[in-house]
Formats: sequence, structure tokens, C-alpha cells
Amino acid sequence: MVISGDFDGLLSAAYLSHLSGWKVGGFYNFYGLWLAVDLLGDREIPCSPEELENFLCEKDVIFVDHDINSPMIKSIGHHMISWDRGLSGRHSIEASLNPNLARGFNAEENFERKYPFATIHLLCWACPPDENLLRSEDFASLLLYADSSILNALVYQENALEWVDWLQWSTPNSPLFSFCRALLRLHPSALVEKTKWIADVFRRQGMKGRGQKGLPQSLLDTTKTDTPDGWSLSALLPIFQAILEVIQSVTGWSLLVPDRFRFLQLNRRSLKSCSKTRFVEITTNPATFSFAIPFTRTLNFTFFLT
Repeated sequence: MVISGDFDGLLSAAYLSHLSGWKVGGFYNFYGLWLAVDLLGDREIPCSPEELENFLCEKDVIFVDHDINSPMIKSIGHHMISWDRGLSGRHSIEASLNPNLARGFNAEENFERKYPFATIHLLCWACPPDENLLRSEDFASLLLYADSSILNALVYQENALEWVDWLQWSTPNSPLFSFCRALLRLHPSALVEKTKWIADVFRRQGMKGRGQKGLPQSLLDTTKTDTPDGWSLSALLPIFQAILEVIQSVTGWSLLVPDRFRFLQLNRRSLKSCSKTRFVEITTNPATFSFAIPFTRTLNFTFFLT
């Protein structure tokens, strides 16, 4: 799996590793792709859209906490990726586990109803964890911390409750029923306090002013170390390890992170007054590797250098 470099990405990857033995094959953000040397073998990282797509399919790579603009590359994500009905770029429902896509939500008609939680919540819905873990308040704090879910739930309460109902988390026969009951027993101040100890871990690693995610927004900020075997994420590995140790202490889920990568730089752009025509032009182009609609009429996208 290729994962994001934030708390939700690491937590989701640890759970998938625990469930099925999936391995980390790389990291991706809006600015670049890091593929592990172990995954690449003797070859260089593919540098064209067609070659990269074919390689990732051949290796059966799944992107976690990402939505990749390809009908062939599998991904698990939760961004808004539909402009209006039927317009979702090159995304395929068969290759994408995306709750907004599954419900037919799009930016034109129901942007305010987009999925408000994190990837880990989607995975817990699809494959519920152990019942004893679901009853743990420490585990609840991890779920609340991921992608600032507690903040989203408080600010967009009506939408959050509607998604809880759709996911059937609060019904007595749901595996997540006990987790929802546990949350209801906690006072809001206690919920906030439950996430503070995770932020303290980040602060001890010297990370400040990054919000709940706690990690650098761009991996490029800390990976400009050119080594004989390619680009290294050595500056981030201690941070990853500290977070993974917290995750393992609470859940028992472990995750091994490679230490040798090769790097492919990509371009990122944001259009704040995007038209429907421009959206179609950009998102149907195979050179557009991923995109998201963070606000109505705004398009963030990443594309191959030419």
C-alpha cells in the first residue's frame, strides 16, 4: 500500500497490516510519490502516467487515505471527487472505496453532505475491530483525533449524525454500537482531553503549529536528502516511529516502514474558480494523478511534469 504521511494514514495502514498483512510500499502527497526500493527492485521509478499506472497495477498496489484518478489503480479515500452527477474524472466505483462516490454525492448538489470523518472510520465500518478494543477509551481517542474528526463532528453535527445513521454505527446490531455508546457517556470536555495526549506526543517530537494532524503538510519539506539509492525519508522516520509506537501501545497493531525510497516529483495546482468544462478537461487527462474538490468550484489536482 501507498499511504499518506499523516496520523490517519499511519493508523489506517497499521490496521490494514494487522488485518491482512499489507505492507507499506510508499508514501504520496500532492507534491510527490515515494516508492520503496523493495517494491521497485532494480528498476527506476516510472516517470510517465502510462508506465506508472501499469507498474502499480502489476504490483497490485492500493493507495490508502488517497483517491487516485485512475480506473485501474485501487484506492481507499474520502475526498469529494464528483463535480456533478456522472462527472468524477477517471475514477471508477469498482476501484475506489470512497463514501461520497458510493452515495452519489457531488459538489454541485450536496457538497455540504460530504463524508466528515477519516479513512480509519471507513475501515472500521467495513471490517470492525475487536470488540474489546472498541470499548477502549484510548482507542476512542485515536479515532477522534484522526483528521480532526471530533472537531468536524462538533461543527457539522447534523451531517456527522446523518453519516453515523447511514453507516448504521448506532444500531444495536452494529459492531460499532459499543463504541458509539462509549462516546455518548463521555462529556465533551473529556473528549477533548482524550485527544490531548496524542498532541503531546507530537510536541515532544518538535512539531508545532500543524493542527491535529501533527505532521508536515508536505513531505518535501523534510526529505531533501539525495542518497545514492534515491530519495530518503530519514528525517521523518523518527516521527513516524513515535506515532506508530503510540498506535501499537493502544491497539496492538504494528507497522513496518521501509527506509529506502525513490522519488517522483509531481506538480500541484489549485483552481479557485474552476468551470465544469475545465474540470472535465483536467480530470479526464491521464496525466492528472489525483484531484479533490475541497470547496465548491475549487479544484486541487496533482499532475505529471512535462
